[in-house]
Amino acid sequence: MDLHYSDFWEDPGKQFVPKAWAGLGLEELEMAVYKYTVSVLRTFKDNGIALDMVQVGNEITNGFMWPVGKLEIDGKRGNYDNFCTLFKAGVKAVREESDAKVVLHLERSHDQEVYEEFLTEMEKHQVDYDVLGASYYPYWHGTFDQFFANMNNCKKFGKEIVVAELGYG
Repeated sequence: MDLHYSDFWEDPGKQFVPKAWAGLGLEELEMAVYKYTVSVLRTFKDNGIALDMVQVGNEITNGFMWPVGKLEIDGKRGNYDNFCTLFKAGVKAVREESDAKVVLHLERSHDQEVYEEFLTEMEKHQVDYDVLGASYYPYWHGTFDQFFANMNNCKKFGKEIVVAELGYG
């Protein structure tokens, strides 16, 4: 299951909070993410639907729940403290309500520098997740060689790796 935490589809260019959460500060947004995730997972459980994996956000390489959890501002990357606070709220709910693996889903699957930075920050902030999910669209994400070089480099982080999205003509 892929939780987008938005009123619309999320991708690297748009990661806006739901209108109902607009104007919330970090602590309020953290609680909203937690409660929403619990609610969704309980609904699945109450209806007898088991989940194998839950993505906390979709293609979150630039963060999510902008502007509070945005990672790229004016061409500079940062703000991992806020991002990790929000991401951890979703993870906490998954751990409490499900046996599903937690997926951290990125795009830019050719960009070894960004993946290295992102995954290093996840370790630094002690973010709990099980699976690195990568989107791969050759039109935007380079060659197979670039993709596999990056995924092979990511193995050092000790997480399962899956292709979460693939668009190949």
